[in-house]
Amino acid sequence: MEKQQLTQRLNQKFEELVCLSDGYVESSDAMHDIEKGLLSELLSIGLLLLRYIIAGKLKQCKSYEFDVDNQAACQSKGKKARRYLSLFGPLSIQRPSHWASDKGVVYKLDEHLQLPRGSYWSYNIQELVGESASENDFRESVHLFNKLLNLDLRWESSVRNTLNLGQYVEAYYEARPAKAEPEAVCFSASFDGKGVPKVRKPKARSGNPKARLGKGEKPGTKQMATVSVTSSFKPKQRSVKAIADALMGVENEPQKIKKKPKQEQRSKKNGWHENIHRRAFLA
Repeated sequence: MEKQQLTQRLNQKFEELVCLSDGYVESSDAMHDIEKGLLSELLSIGLLLLRYIIAGKLKQCKSYEFDVDNQAACQSKGKKARRYLSLFGPLSIQRPSHWASDKGVVYKLDEHLQLPRGSYWSYNIQELVGESASENDFRESVHLFNKLLNLDLRWESSVRNTLNLGQYVEAYYEARPAKAEPEAVCFSASFDGKGVPKVRKPKARSGNPKARLGKGEKPGTKQMATVSVTSSFKPKQRSVKAIADALMGVENEPQKIKKKPKQEQRSKKNGWHENIHRRAFLA
């Protein structure tokens, strides 16, 4: 793509963007719909600029210096395409390939731009989805990006991405050892079953078999969910007297202590617990 061609296409895109904005001024669309429409147009502009940059890099490919160029066995194998999924959307990149006897196939553009190996997701998407998968299940880890950026990511790809990133965990902590805690740290975990309201499904069409209820089961409006809470904490240090008083009691009954306001109680509740994670899983 030539610079003049890019300028023409960008001018056209900006004119469309201004027309879209004028249309929103006259329309009764809600703000959240306006935001989505503008974001979609801005992403398409980013994708256009990314294509222009890659086209410029391809022209410079001949001047790149690699070890394989100095080998007599290095042969050109023409251009080959690769898929690349950026934050702006998918791309197909046609780039030259070379073959060296001791290295196999080498792609100069891939090496120069440091494109991911073994995955067509950009490193940005790999990192973001990997972080999301560490806090949510694999389906939820891609849901937000699909909704926001319209990337059409699949949860199976999130599984493969996590397995791929998991190879580097041990090497990361070997290079950057975790700081030792000054005192022993305890971990706590609790699990409980909770009933959560169901969203009523539309009535089944006539002729569909109706599911039978189990013994003692009511025509349910709730479904059981397992709620887990995990945390870490440092044990509270108490004096010998405090432990003895707690176990044996005090001879003279202490005067009744006035209850503290609920707001103050709430602020101090679990104040010594850290890294609290709450999750729920439907049964």
